[in-house]
Amino acid sequence: MRAGTRELLTKIGRRATAVALATAFIVAGARASAVPLVNPSFFGQANTTYQEWDGFTSPTGPNPATHVNNPYGTPTWVDTTANTDDAFIIGTPPAAHIYSFDAILNLQATVPAPTLSSGATTTIVFQAEVLGSALDQTLFGVSLAGLMGSPLQPTQITQVDEGVASGGFGGGDFYYRVEWDNVPAASSYTLTYVAGDTSSSQVSARIDTLTTVPTTSLTGDVNNDGIVNGQDLALVSSSWLQAGANLASDVNHDGIVNAQDIALVSSNWLHTSGAGAQAAAVPEPSTIALLGVGLLALLARRQMRATRARNFIG
Repeated sequence: MRAGTRELLTKIGRRATAVALATAFIVAGARASAVPLVNPSFFGQANTTYQEWDGFTSPTGPNPATHVNNPYGTPTWVDTTANTDDAFIIGTPPAAHIYSFDAILNLQATVPAPTLSSGATTTIVFQAEVLGSALDQTLFGVSLAGLMGSPLQPTQITQVDEGVASGGFGGGDFYYRVEWDNVPAASSYTLTYVAGDTSSSQVSARIDTLTTVPTTSLTGDVNNDGIVNGQDLALVSSSWLQAGANLASDVNHDGIVNAQDIALVSSNWLHTSGAGAQAAAVPEPSTIALLGVGLLALLARRQMRATRARNFIG
């Protein structure tokens, strides 16, 4: 028998053995009490994405998510070395595992996301369950679309060892939660991770993202409630002609609450601030002018009454 033929038959035999063992492993009950993949605290908020793989259909992908809420595109998941690591599917797709008996898996998921405005950042939370060999914690990384350079390292990694996987074939049962904070906003993110050894089975995975823009102060929003309105004018009125440092109603920070502060409040009337907020309808300039004049008249009347009261007492 030729050496090449012998090598091929040996490889086929090893693969058949691996498939038989792995299938028995799954049928016997691969996991007894897995840690569930849970919603992060920001789940469901604006500018978030959610994609979860309860199983996989092919090592080479694209493996569309089995559960997804991502209006920005289609997430994918692949084994980047599937053509050389002899990875294969065990179980019934889509609730199936990707497994390699004698090589190390190199996994990759790509998730589209909103870019929003300049200065926006993204929080990425990755969760996964792995059977057999654990993942290599030193090789978690995130790359940004359109940017070169090394993958970004996680902010925090949690690994829960749930003990020996059931089924009688050894190996562990591991849950992971990996988080990246303050990642620059990009149109998509590519997350990579690697099995720590051979005989690793990728059971499930989940990726959530939250993209936010930095909050900025809004001129005239004296009470910092995100809108310039009558409440801010009332605060300016209550602090009229007060002088000093760091007065909340001193909109222009010149050390005194006066008509200039009213003018700034009026010029931003009904503007809003905050992530994703849009400006409300702005009144006509004539309306703003009348608003300022009316408030000045009210303040003048209050000051006149106070003066009369002091004169009467005197």
